Amino acid sequence: MEMHWCLKILLVCLMIMMKRANSKVSLQGPNVPVLHFQNFCTNSTVVRTRHACHSCGITMLKSCPLGYRQTPRSTSQDCRFYIRTASLKLPINGCSFECYRQVEVKSCCPGFWGPDCVG
Repeated sequence: MEMHWCLKILLVCLMIMMKRANSKVSLQGPNVPVLHFQNFCTNSTVVRTRHACHSCGITMLKSCPLGYRQTPRSTSQDCRFYIRTASLKLPINGCSFECYRQVEVKSCCPGFWGPDCVG
């Protein structure tokens, strides 16, 4: 019976330690939330890509890759695409636009390093 009681106390202590390790949230940089979990930090970053040049007349029919959104006011008319005929490759002025998505990148917190983020 005494062994059972010791295991309960040990379990409660472990749960308290895990709760403390999981609950450390702070702000780092320009209002970017960072979660500290066993020396790992999660930072938010933006991934950007540019849509291939196409006819400006079909820009409204084009969409960003899955999971991406079109960046507002990012359409530009400074690219060229080519139409091939049997004997020619015709350059045509076209449009393209930028797409973005926000991703969470897990990395070591400051002062920790390696695959396990040891200090």
